[in-house]
Amino acid sequence: MTSGNHFRTLAYTFLFTSMAINLTSVRAHLASDRERHAARYQMIESLVQRLRNGEDVPLDEIEQTRRLAWGGTAGGAPKDGKISWRDVFFGRR
Repeated sequence: MTSGNHFRTLAYTFLFTSMAINLTSVRAHLASDRERHAARYQMIESLVQRLRNGEDVPLDEIEQTRRLAWGGTAGGAPKDGKISWRDVFFGRR
């Protein structure tokens, strides 16, 4: 009877520890996503304000800002669209 109680206690300990570690990881991931989206929003918002103020913004700069805001690169070379099943399964993208 006591070994059953010890096993149950040990199982609950592992369960709650695993959940706590997972939630910590999720919170850190969400915080970084929130910061990335805020930076993208700020980039687009500053471009919109410049256009509303009547400033002459070159099309190259608009295109560069658009690529950066949507996750591309500033140099003009878009990121490759290849996603493996491992990336999807393990949530790396």
